[in-house]
Amino acid sequence: MNDKQKVHCIIVSKHDAEKAIRVLKKSDILATGFKIIRCNDVIKIPITGKSLPKDVEENLTKEGIVFKEGVNYFEPKTFIKTYKDLIKNMPRSFLDKLPASYDIVGEIILIRIPEELRSYSHIIGNALLNFHKNVKGVYEILGETYGVERVTPLKLIAGHKVEKTIYVEHGIKFVVYVGKTYINPSLCFEHARIAKEVYDGEKVLDMFCGIGGFSLHIAYAKKVEVYATDINPYAIMSLISSLKINKLKGKVYPILGDSSLIYSKFFRGVFDRVIMNLPAYSHGFLKHACKVLKEDGGIIHYYRFAESINEVIYEISRTISSVRRIVKFLNVRTVLEASPRKRLYVVDVYVM
Repeated sequence: MNDKQKVHCIIVSKHDAEKAIRVLKKSDILATGFKIIRCNDVIKIPITGKSLPKDVEENLTKEGIVFKEGVNYFEPKTFIKTYKDLIKNMPRSFLDKLPASYDIVGEIILIRIPEELRSYSHIIGNALLNFHKNVKGVYEILGETYGVERVTPLKLIAGHKVEKTIYVEHGIKFVVYVGKTYINPSLCFEHARIAKEVYDGEKVLDMFCGIGGFSLHIAYAKKVEVYATDINPYAIMSLISSLKINKLKGKVYPILGDSSLIYSKFFRGVFDRVIMNLPAYSHGFLKHACKVLKEDGGIIHYYRFAESINEVIYEISRTISSVRRIVKFLNVRTVLEASPRKRLYVVDVYVM
């Protein structure tokens, strides 16, 4: 190969190679930036400098290693730090535009690719597949999550189609139907945070549970009853499957259907806590959440997309005050940035 370089080396029997490498490493004279050459029964080991120091020669001899010095052409090692190091056949000007982040969900990767790189999506996908050996399929996220079932449009760009996979978060296993259920690993902190806030003995409503990110975390950590509702049948199937492979302290009751209809009709004044993770539509269900809280009060965890936190606080204050009374805002924080003008916020509010 044209990129091979002329380097000094020692030549030993393949039976002595391991010992010789150990001696060279200890003396800090092994040329680690080059690949060792294996040729039949002979091993050529690259060294730094133009000859062996006397003390290294003595150490090799003490180990009973027969060697001779020489010069050969060695191939430099390729140090692969990220999938970008495996990208080929792409204009150099595009390399800086490659996505730095992506989500690994069990045996698949989910990645957003800039519009100008779309024609290279298969190259990007194959590089990711080669970099992550345990991944079976790479999917490009084609747009935003849409509809009440929260489905994310995906396209397979490398590897094999994966119908179902298992995603692990803080030791909890989640069954995921790829392309049919909503999953966002960026919410792992929120799942754990809310679980810590819950007390044993509570009744919790996970109003839009998805695959059970909040429900499973809470029941895993606390002796509680969690009622988990979603209108997406694949989400409920995922949750039911996940319940079978996790050891939980609490109980989770998966329910398929519209939260506003189910709970307003049958569960008024029942819950200590309501989780509302449907950021695009949660405002339409806020009054229903108020009605299912216990009469002596409870907590709502309200997730909402907005341009500013003040917008969310105004919305939640106006809506809740028409039904019940806000005692205290317990927590207000930015969860993640969806775009330069849109962020996901969470407001934890104690309601009487």
